[in-house]
Amino acid sequence: MKSQLSALLLLAAANLYSQSTETVAIPGSDVSFQLALIPQGTLAWEEKDGARAELQLDAFWMGTHEVTHDEYILFQHRENDSDAAFRKEGNYSADAISRPTPPYLDYTYGMGTTGGFPAVSMTQQAALRYCRWLYEKTGQFYRLPTEAEWTHACLAGQGWQPGKEEMDQYA
Repeated sequence: MKSQLSALLLLAAANLYSQSTETVAIPGSDVSFQLALIPQGTLAWEEKDGARAELQLDAFWMGTHEVTHDEYILFQHRENDSDAAFRKEGNYSADAISRPTPPYLDYTYGMGTTGGFPAVSMTQQAALRYCRWLYEKTGQFYRLPTEAEWTHACLAGQGWQPGKEEMDQYA
């Protein structure tokens, strides 16, 4: 529970840290999502041997929330992907995109799949395929954030990670 709370607080801090947002509509649907611009900065951490390491990060865009079921289901279920209108305009050039098989079990455990609930229990490969599909639909390149980018966004520009001793102060 404590780790979930700390992740939520860090995500909220990233939202406050971001300077501007952009709403992206998924063509052929009424679904959209928001991206936030995460400013460039320096991420610092302590190595196991006690040495301090730093990494310079360029500015990047990141989703303000997890991918929702409303967004992901457009990709997961082919019948929900109304791309016929875009083929006429020549805006959708994917000849084939591998899609995940719909799960046999309800991995949301009854928590819901509509109304903004986050998509859960997907593999990294499925997430990468979703990014590719989203690129083909919108014409904008999407990818998963690196560990350093994710940490930088969650730390909201502080540039350092609290140690285990300090965790009670922040989470």
